[in-house]
Amino acid sequence: MTLVMSAAFKTRTDGHHRLGDNALTDFEIPTMSTARKLLLICTGLILSPAAAQASDAPPGWEALQGAAIAEHVAELASDRYLGRGPASEGESRTLDYLQARLREYGVQPGYGDTYLQAVPLLESTPTRASALALGRTRLEFGKQFTALSFTAGGDASLDRSDVVFGGYGIVAPEESWDDYASVDLRGKTVLLLAGEPGAPGDDSLFEGRALTVHGMRDNKIARAVERGARAVFFVHTEAGFGYAWGAIESGARVPRSALADGSDPRTRLRMTGAISEPAARQALSTVKIDFDALVRRAGDRGFRAETLALKADVRLQSRLRESTTHNVVGILRGSAAANEAVIYTAHWDHLGHNPALTGGDTIFNGAVDNATGTAVWLDIARTFASQAERTRRSIVFIATGAEEQGLLGAEYHAGHPLFPLADTVAVINMDALFPFGRTASMTVTGMGSNELESLLRSAAARVGRSLLADTSPEFGAYFRSDHYPFVKRGVPGLFAVGGLTLEQAEAGGALLEPWAEYMTRYHQPNDEYDPATWDMAGIEQDARTFYEIGYRLAQSERWPNWHWDHALRAVRDSQRSR
Repeated sequence: MTLVMSAAFKTRTDGHHRLGDNALTDFEIPTMSTARKLLLICTGLILSPAAAQASDAPPGWEALQGAAIAEHVAELASDRYLGRGPASEGESRTLDYLQARLREYGVQPGYGDTYLQAVPLLESTPTRASALALGRTRLEFGKQFTALSFTAGGDASLDRSDVVFGGYGIVAPEESWDDYASVDLRGKTVLLLAGEPGAPGDDSLFEGRALTVHGMRDNKIARAVERGARAVFFVHTEAGFGYAWGAIESGARVPRSALADGSDPRTRLRMTGAISEPAARQALSTVKIDFDALVRRAGDRGFRAETLALKADVRLQSRLRESTTHNVVGILRGSAAANEAVIYTAHWDHLGHNPALTGGDTIFNGAVDNATGTAVWLDIARTFASQAERTRRSIVFIATGAEEQGLLGAEYHAGHPLFPLADTVAVINMDALFPFGRTASMTVTGMGSNELESLLRSAAARVGRSLLADTSPEFGAYFRSDHYPFVKRGVPGLFAVGGLTLEQAEAGGALLEPWAEYMTRYHQPNDEYDPATWDMAGIEQDARTFYEIGYRLAQSERWPNWHWDHALRAVRDSQRSR
């Protein structure tokens, strides 16, 4: 996953207020108009914490206990599961554990007598690469550029391919923005910037600091593929990517997967990859192009892709392997509206193990990411299944595979759903929950987008939390976890994590230390379960919050929707009208 940058990691700089603890007048959502706020208040979609605390908790709420959740984490994050890599022995052991627990709880298999949905993958591992020649500049694989190819036969090359600078590579008619317009990309190599145009605090372009779907790299690759591009390389900057070049360099030869059904735009390119900023500057300087000036032009409305006085030349050899990972899908059929479904998602996979690592530990245990979310997923399933009466709507539990490879399991299920998406009420996603004790807030990605937030606010208040918008929306966490494949198809989705309040984060000190320390372990072998230091009280808060939201949705006759001015409102309305 991509970590949600909560207040614990970064304080707010965008000027938006947090959700007030009591007064509705404090309730601010980015881009929400006063008229819209009044409309929501008048229609009862906003509930105050006081109102939520006065109502009864749903049955089974107190049965969700941190200690029981910790037992699942300890098991799934143990070395026995070999880092839960897709299509590996670690996957087989993980699937066995998840299925056994669902069967024990009385959750029915999603597919007749099996819980497993097969997800076909194509895996590519770079084995040999020449230097990438950009004009007179030669770049070293791994140190200055990376490349990935799914070309049949495993041998891909660019032979003096014309290089086009595509700016941010965005085509957004609703924003009157088209970086390509009538530019012909057929057979060419496209050089792109990460992110979106617009300076911090400038809301005149797109959604200002908050990343939109147009800024996602997969979307940019798809736009270039539609126009016939042969290869796409992104210029890495820390501001655009959100992490240092070292994270890319260390993964240069790591296997990467795509869905084998042809839906991934990367499989229709000769190759895709990244170029370090210093290397890009060096190559451009040889043809007297100033990188900073190029970036400035790309941020201007009316920019059009430019053919550069450069040719790209490289050969990449890869080992290709067809494989299969699996989603684990269980269901509790509803009592009155069994054809309507509320979905819980959590990804069971992590990064597996790498025997080539030095230093002793070769297993990426993924305790926080995402044994925690999977453990809560299991305990919520147990709690629903243990109730004497079934909810009126069905509840579907999907533990997805290959999330770390690009949401592949969730993408496949959303494209091949157990329930039609029109009959799917909502998706509640749980990814990387934090074992640092009770917290007073929840960071909500995509704040202000749909009506699920009213239920979240009420449920969070019951465990003593207020809500915060994502403090680093420029990194696009809303688009980088397993709810998103459903969301982009119109289904309302929710992805939130517990964290510190803004005041606590700004105060720093001991409260902030465990959050900052975890960032050194993120996607590293030492993301491990430690019973001596883990405090499960905050994860217990998470579990009770997510359980209550699903319970309220599953007992309701209402259909939550996107807010009236959200782009996905029309998608959902059309979906539900069929």
